[in-house]
Amino acid sequence: MKSEEMLRMREGMSTFGGSFVKALSQTLAYASSENKERILKAFPEYTVERYGPGTPFYTDVLSQLEKKEQGSKTPVTSYQTEIKNTAYKMAKALTES
Repeated sequence: MKSEEMLRMREGMSTFGGSFVKALSQTLAYASSENKERILKAFPEYTVERYGPGTPFYTDVLSQLEKKEQGSKTPVTSYQTEIKNTAYKMAKALTES
C-alpha cells in the first residue's frame, strides 16, 4: 500500500471508526513499516477491508478532500477590501439621495 493510500485509510479510520479503530489509526501513524504490516495482517477487518482503497469510507475521505481543495480555490475578499466596498456603497447612497 502506498503511503498516500495509508494516510487516506488512517483518515477514514479516525473519522468514521469507533474508539478501537481510532486507536489503531493512531498506532499506524507511529508504527514502523514492519509493524504497520503486522497491524494490517492482524486486523484486516478493521483496516484494509473496511477503510482501505476502494471502500466506501476511503471514497468518502477522498471526496471530502476534493471539496476542501475546491473550496480553497475560490477567491477570498480581504477584510480591507470589504470595508472599502461598504464605504463606497454608503457614499454612493448618500450622494444619490
